[in-house]
Amino acid sequence: MKKIFITILSIIVIFSANAQNNNDAIIFEAMKTELVRSMDSLRMPNMPDPFFINFIVSEGEAVNVTASLGGVIASRHDPIVRSFFSRVMTESNELTNDIAFNNQGTAQNTLAIDNDIDQLRRGIWRAADVDYKRGLAMLTNKKNALRRINLTPAEEALLDYNTAVPVEKIIHANFPVSVNLPELEALCEVLSAQFRNYPELYASNVNVSAFQSVFYNLTSEGTKTKQPLSQVVLRAFARVRAADGAVLSDFMEVIVNDLSKLPSKEELIAQVNTFASELQAVGAAQPITEYYSGPVLFEGDAVADIFLSNLLTPQGLNAYRRPIGQNINIRNLPIGRRIIDTRFTVYNHTQKTEFNGQSLVGAYAVDGEGVVPQSSQLLVENGMLRNFLNNRIPTLNASTSNGNERIGVNPAFITTDVKPSVLEIQTSEGLSGQELRARLLEMAKAEGLDYAYIVRKTSGVTRIYQVDVNTGAETMMRSPDIERVSLRALKRVDAVASDMFVANRLLRNTHNQEGRAAAFPVSLIVPNALLFQDIEINSSNATLETKPVVRNPLQR
Repeated sequence: MKKIFITILSIIVIFSANAQNNNDAIIFEAMKTELVRSMDSLRMPNMPDPFFINFIVSEGEAVNVTASLGGVIASRHDPIVRSFFSRVMTESNELTNDIAFNNQGTAQNTLAIDNDIDQLRRGIWRAADVDYKRGLAMLTNKKNALRRINLTPAEEALLDYNTAVPVEKIIHANFPVSVNLPELEALCEVLSAQFRNYPELYASNVNVSAFQSVFYNLTSEGTKTKQPLSQVVLRAFARVRAADGAVLSDFMEVIVNDLSKLPSKEELIAQVNTFASELQAVGAAQPITEYYSGPVLFEGDAVADIFLSNLLTPQGLNAYRRPIGQNINIRNLPIGRRIIDTRFTVYNHTQKTEFNGQSLVGAYAVDGEGVVPQSSQLLVENGMLRNFLNNRIPTLNASTSNGNERIGVNPAFITTDVKPSVLEIQTSEGLSGQELRARLLEMAKAEGLDYAYIVRKTSGVTRIYQVDVNTGAETMMRSPDIERVSLRALKRVDAVASDMFVANRLLRNTHNQEGRAAAFPVSLIVPNALLFQDIEINSSNATLETKPVVRNPLQR
């Protein structure tokens, strides 16, 4: 029996590999044929020709299931989804049609799912034609803007786009678990049914969205790549109405690379119940009404949000070029300047998939411009800036690409942007959780305060706790207006935790929002807590609603 099973499995693997190879041949042939035609034939009178073209095709399996209070309310399974992305650059490397220096091309939302090469070529042709014409209009605007403005000598010396050595890298997909729609529907039903135990919550639902895909990339320079890129997001959502009418909407997310990495059903049930009980407790908590200025301890998710919002900006680790004709202040610091506390060293890992047994997302083999990144990139050393996350657009402080123009993973569209993969913030000095808590209370006492604050979550509904300086007792509070922790504040952190926290997040394209869903899976490995000496907290004005006329049927 075992030999028969192994034989059947081998046949399935061989069949799957042959099917992949067949798709590869057709997709690459369609892309190459239209790329050659576009380079040779995309012409308009008295207008520049293309000098660089980049085509990306995604092919994957997508599923989206939503359930509420134990019943499925929406379910969709697309066995095959194909999308297309085209970037046509005109004029030359010295002067491209990219007026905003944001590397955005034209996304063709759908491509034929049949292996009909003529239909595939037709979809690619349409998008390339649109992007070429759009690019010519932007090039004209860019030339007109350059006649009106003065660039600095350093800006004038920069190329608009760097060349790259051609790369050929083919990695076949081998997802351990296939999409099983009935199983995912049953999982959403079980998880959403947990909210029946929390009658104060309403508008609750659980959603699972999965896209297990491969991406084909071809450029006119000769780059040819294929790699699996995927994401699975499980999201629970609910609202609670406090006694004073304040409406609080919150969510929790589990983000992994593929379906095999989802936590067990029992673990997910526990996570949903923790989320629901905390939100119900926030709804019953007293609002913050008194102004506070003093020490605050940030923990877990709140720490990840602090690093995320400060490091992935033009003032942080992302290298940006000032758009032509736009009055935007791009303040990339020169290499060698201190940007954060000297206890921090920051790495970007592009191949790391696990940390202390926890799954990480965002790993990739080659970026969207055909540049192979280093597996680990030192960005900050003891607080000093050593390198930027950059693509092939030269900037004043980052002249060459280090392979961080990532391809976004989403079944509805393809997008590219400069993003990290796994951002690890190491610390040279750290205290235990007990030591940090003791230090927080000592600092509060020294300032004559009766209490201090601990913040554990800032996305969705803030989790903030008032801590009595004499007893150490915690009281959950709600509706705070917390001063934003800036990059400047990160230069002077009072104390840091020695243990580490992992957060998986989905990020949007910085340059091309358009209401689209987040597409870039990113992991953060950060110290589990940061203590700041002086943070302001005040009450905020929450949205108020009157109670329902008829009682919630779950409130028996």
